[in-house]
Amino acid sequence: AAAAALSTLAERLGAYRLGRRLGGLGRSPLGHDPLDAAHLRAWRLAYPRGFRTTVVQAAEAQGLPPALLFGFIREESGFEPRAFSSAHAVGLMQLLVPTAERFAPAAGVTGAISRRRLNRPSVNVPIGAAFLRFLDDRYPNRRALLPAAYNAGEGRLDRWLREAGDRPLDEFVETIPYDNVRTYLMRVVSSWAVYQALYADDPTAEPVPAIDPTVVADPRRAPAEPAAPDAAAGAGG
Repeated sequence: AAAAALSTLAERLGAYRLGRRLGGLGRSPLGHDPLDAAHLRAWRLAYPRGFRTTVVQAAEAQGLPPALLFGFIREESGFEPRAFSSAHAVGLMQLLVPTAERFAPAAGVTGAISRRRLNRPSVNVPIGAAFLRFLDDRYPNRRALLPAAYNAGEGRLDRWLREAGDRPLDEFVETIPYDNVRTYLMRVVSSWAVYQALYADDPTAEPVPAIDPTVVADPRRAPAEPAAPDAAAGAGG
């Protein structure tokens, strides 16, 4: 009860990562139905919708499901707006400055882009959503693969699709040659699916492509930090 109270307080204060950790103290929601009333609160603390208004508005502006953006943000930054990676990716959606400059116009963001400015959710999230919109258009009907392009770059995903893109989704994911990219993809899609289930009242909800139903991100774990992208890579840091 104390852990639940502390995690609720942390969430209200905007300390979403701390709230996740406190909410998972002494137990794991894994193995429990997340929609069961006895465990729903713990799951929702583990999968918060931080900066909800900003995220939902950005998703709707780009025609994307909010659950998808929440899944990316959870795994990229754990809802820490000042998150900064060794690859110099910044903010909630861990954007590189060149990537942010590229997609700022599509997000309606004007003015110079800097790392400091990307710490602002109102700047970072719309740009990240615009990048995802671009990727979604580039890979139609392959939304489950967007994390691979976001993390490793479109050039790499294009190459992998040329080599094995005719395989079923499960098999294709296993052909991705980098363990960290595969893990990142699975975690983002898993988080996306969990958000979709936990907040099914979302009017923009839509089915999430299944990769492996046994792969569910443990809410007690900190989000994985993707590998640093190369020059052709995407935003994920």
